[in-house]
Amino acid sequence: MFGPEHFGIDFEQDDEAKKQARSKLQARIQIGGEVQARLIEHCARNIPRDRYVPPALMRFKRGEKGNLVIQYARGSYTDPWAKYETIGIHKNALRQLSETAGIDGRYVSKLNLSDEPWRIELLAHNLNELFHKQQFKNRLKERAEFLHRLVGDELRGFLTQSYNRHLLSLPLLRAFIDVCAEVGASPVRALVGDTKIGLQCYLPYVFEILRKDFVAFGVWFGNSDFGDGRLKISHTFMRLRGFGSAVIEDSYNRVHLGGVVRTSDLKLSDEVAKKEIDTVASAIQDVVRQILRPEAVERICEVLAKAAEEEIPWEKLKGNLGKFLNKKELADVEKMLELQIEDLPPPGVDKDGNPLATRWWAAAAVAHLSESKVDVDRAIELKQEVSRLLGLDK
Repeated sequence: MFGPEHFGIDFEQDDEAKKQARSKLQARIQIGGEVQARLIEHCARNIPRDRYVPPALMRFKRGEKGNLVIQYARGSYTDPWAKYETIGIHKNALRQLSETAGIDGRYVSKLNLSDEPWRIELLAHNLNELFHKQQFKNRLKERAEFLHRLVGDELRGFLTQSYNRHLLSLPLLRAFIDVCAEVGASPVRALVGDTKIGLQCYLPYVFEILRKDFVAFGVWFGNSDFGDGRLKISHTFMRLRGFGSAVIEDSYNRVHLGGVVRTSDLKLSDEVAKKEIDTVASAIQDVVRQILRPEAVERICEVLAKAAEEEIPWEKLKGNLGKFLNKKELADVEKMLELQIEDLPPPGVDKDGNPLATRWWAAAAVAHLSESKVDVDRAIELKQEVSRLLGLDK
């Protein structure tokens, strides 16, 4: 466990502002156990059911509720539609189906979100034609089957045979939680979505970036069991005013791709699967120990302090932010700068007396913006974009 002495911290030397910041962090840590438990429960409840399906044995149609559905053949391959199972399609799986079939995503979204029945029927017809008449090959140049990941009565992931289906979030998350406890990092915040999840654990110490501007440092676990993101272990920080948090500098980044799965190997033995999970879990734990080393935390602290000194004119910052923020988000950030909201670091001042952003202010603003997002996927995207603002994506 990394104690305060490893970071040169002497609690007796803390002034009142730092004590208050540490008290805020402790309050978040106290409720973090409940947040973590809900995340574990979510992962356990959403373990996918997997099946490998040839394109010829899946069919799309407009369902009874007017939505696009997929049907799977039951029984003989010679009479595939005598009996079938009907399943709904999550937007993530629909995106993956569209990409594989070669249909423009915007066209698919326009058809799928329409209330007009003929549009859904046209989308179903397009998908049927493209999947039944094209020849799909795997990496071995054999006829491909696709991995369908289902939860309940919904298809959430449509993936290739190369996707490593054994690297489920639940066992890897438990390994992450164990090592965080070992080094003294506690859960504080979880993000839970249909297709991706994240957990942030923080050391119980506060660090001063600017005068009276305190942050906590920790580590982020992010993963998707449905091909909607990579397994990532990253640095994370949380400002203790406003509690905006960000994910920075990936330290472990793994795509869920392994060797091509042959028909004879679709069901790997429990022993082989366990060895693979154990290997990745061990790598995750090694990375967490590295991320939270005192020297690693000190380096990130120096990066943030330097960012607090680097001023950026709004027009230049606007161009940078426009690469990943939509118009409304960009307007929200501009308003934050104009109002100089208290939850963000104080900006500088230009020659005309107008507020002037710094890289640290911009990073904090995007982190703050991410906290307001109901869409978990978008919240995670924004948290990860902070690395770009701090120059850590190079």
